[in-house]
Amino acid sequence: MNHLLKAPFCVHPKTGRVCVPIDPSRVADFFPMEVPTVGSLAAELDSYAGPAVEDLAKTSLKPYMDFFVEQFLRPMQQDLLRSESLASEADLSW
Repeated sequence: MNHLLKAPFCVHPKTGRVCVPIDPSRVADFFPMEVPTVGSLAAELDSYAGPAVEDLAKTSLKPYMDFFVEQFLRPMQQDLLRSESLASEADLSW
């Protein structure tokens, strides 16, 4: 591995591997060759025979998306809501 993909969930054009976010505290447990590929995700969706659930839940991408939501998106949303609340409380009249 001589480079890093930086955008989460982008696909490497040659390998088809999906760039996934990882927990820095568990980097020793991360194996890049085990991340989902576009082909493996399509096969997981095609072969799913369980109960009706959203497509993401049928794939090996779900734990990575859950981590991304909990560790990045949700905190960012909370910060934005906090900022909006502070801005609306500020008296900007002259």
